[in-house]
Amino acid sequence: MTWTDINSYAIMRKIDFKQIEIDYILKCNNWANNQIKKMRDEEGGSYISEEND
Repeated sequence: MTWTDINSYAIMRKIDFKQIEIDYILKCNNWANNQIKKMRDEEGGSYISEEND
């Protein structure tokens, strides 16, 4: 997920995000990606998951 993805969503849904909200969304996305990596490492990469954009 990128800033462009968030911006496109905001335009589509007619939402005006504040900068702090965008930063929080990106922080949550980073945390989720780190958790996925951690789970892959613990499992030895033995499961298939969808790649996050």
